[in-house]
Amino acid sequence: MEEGTTKKYVGVPGMNSICKSLCLEDGVVARFGVTVGKMDWLQNGSSWSLTSLDGKDLGNFDYVVATDKNVASHKFSGLTGRPPPLDLSVFPNLSTMFQDIPVRPCFALMLAFSEPLAMVPVQGFSFYNSDSLSWAFCDSSKPGRVCLPPNSQSWVLRSTAEYASKVINNMGPRKPSADALAKVAEDLFKEFQATGLNIPQPIFIKAHRWSVF
Repeated sequence: MEEGTTKKYVGVPGMNSICKSLCLEDGVVARFGVTVGKMDWLQNGSSWSLTSLDGKDLGNFDYVVATDKNVASHKFSGLTGRPPPLDLSVFPNLSTMFQDIPVRPCFALMLAFSEPLAMVPVQGFSFYNSDSLSWAFCDSSKPGRVCLPPNSQSWVLRSTAEYASKVINNMGPRKPSADALAKVAEDLFKEFQATGLNIPQPIFIKAHRWSVF
């Protein structure tokens, strides 16, 4: 493993702070709990028409920002049973651009310990020659983070793309089950303990699916 030396940028006090700040801007209307099921480009109006997954008209918009290429991927259909919101057959140029965006699957493991890890002298490090772990970072060291309960410490581990691909290939293109995520958590934490840094048992542990662009 190796300690990271590159500069990192984080949201303060949380990673969603940028989105929260935008929601408070004048003229911004935020809608939560809404899934866009279809995106149509209106040539006459030069705008995007959005429809929710349950068929409701969400209105017309000048711009659309998508943070996941699955908005136009067949994987969307595998998870929802519906066609992807964006039909790339209508936008051949966009189709090529989407294909050029690399996506590396991975899993993230969230850990909380009752007290700081005294045997770990750094706030984050990368793993080399590990089949399952890519890096580990102390989330509590980020600016503005609140530790609950007091004196506890939180860490985030990220798997390698190779490990994630193997897990995903075994379970197929569907949402990971609780049992599958529990096995991922077990694997990644076991690898974290294998560093020899005397890692204690956490008071909280949870894995979830992630992707890196």
